[in-house]
Amino acid sequence: MTLPTDAYWREWGAGNPREALLLHCGNAHSGAWKGLAAHLEADLHMVATDHPGHGRSPAWDESRPLHDQATEFALGAFPANGPLDLIGHSFGGTVALRLALENPDRVRSLTLIEPVLFYMLKGTEAHAKSFALAQPLKALIDAGQREEAARQFTNLWGNGTIWEDLPENQRAYITQCIHLIPASWHTIYFDEDGHFAPERLLGLRCPVQIIRGEHSPADITLIHQELEKAFSIREHVVAGAGHMVPITHPDVVAGLVQDLMGL
Repeated sequence: MTLPTDAYWREWGAGNPREALLLHCGNAHSGAWKGLAAHLEADLHMVATDHPGHGRSPAWDESRPLHDQATEFALGAFPANGPLDLIGHSFGGTVALRLALENPDRVRSLTLIEPVLFYMLKGTEAHAKSFALAQPLKALIDAGQREEAARQFTNLWGNGTIWEDLPENQRAYITQCIHLIPASWHTIYFDEDGHFAPERLLGLRCPVQIIRGEHSPADITLIHQELEKAFSIREHVVAGAGHMVPITHPDVVAGLVQDLMGL
């Protein structure tokens, strides 16, 4: 199988007629989906791409917005014909939603797992506080202190394992990718290009579900509340989980995916 995408990609469940595209969070790569894929490979043909600068994909082209390039990489992994199911986590969830809005006739269902759509909180104290708290991360990156930036980011958005207890190769990889986190802020904090305009959200017609961990950062709860209103749905909360719920609780997430798809 060959995909017309510049991204590196992995696949599971080859030969199944139902196609799904899986989009990972920032500081991760397509291999993050292997746990979930193990529960779904009897039902779906799954392709997972690496975002720009992640995994084995080409580097981010700094002359253009990261979100644009990530969306382009993912769009290139769409099947040549027919619809597909989209599953996105965190940053990958924002790309998945954009793809669904821009390609409504190609998307059968949409699963958003803690999409970091901070722009949905614009005009609130929570948005101002969230963006202010993010600034020290960029300051550390700009000052060349990438490992400290990676440590602080991981302790907030990771799976609960403190930085010092992560394997050395994982710490090195996150440090390598950490500059890509603020590269998408103009999209995920402010939607400066209007990808997620309210009228576009209201026009989405495919089935949508949103999933979060019980112990995820408070901003995620607020974002989900806005998504619940936009799509007239109720979120699914996975007990005992945090932001990395598709990695730490793949069986539960897989069951929710199967329910949405009627598998």
